Amino acid sequence: MGVMRRIVTGLVLMLAILAEAGAGRAQSQPPSKAVEEFAESVGSVIFAAGQGVILARVCGGDEKVGQAMRNLAVERVRQCAEADPRLKELVEHTEQVFDTMLKNADAAIQRRGKEMICALYRSPDLQVEVATALEMAKQLATDTGQQRISRMPCPAKD
Repeated sequence: MGVMRRIVTGLVLMLAILAEAGAGRAQSQPPSKAVEEFAESVGSVIFAAGQGVILARVCGGDEKVGQAMRNLAVERVRQCAEADPRLKELVEHTEQVFDTMLKNADAAIQRRGKEMICALYRSPDLQVEVATALEMAKQLATDTGQQRISRMPCPAKD
């Protein structure tokens, strides 16, 4: 799952670059720090939400919590994109990253079985990235956490 975390982070950052390039910036120019930080924040929430859904699928639980976190994060990106054209592509790509993460998890579940994947999630040797994401998902599942998602600051314009 550490590889998946790097993929998600890389995709979100790449999409932020593409969003800025699509807004008329030179493609060789890196995204602004504000866009990078926003993309990282959104990527972390999406990864945590996805890990929460996967845990619910393999060990039992309510997937709705993770889905709700994803929906809040996507809605926040949409709200920010209304005022900032650099983020328009990020909305669609954020949804795609989440869906791809779940598809990859479903494929792993089919190959290895729920019990084996659940055992990995409950193992003390769980990768730090996944354990951190699951802890973050617990915090974001609270009312306060959901407010934090819906109030993530939009990136400042350059």
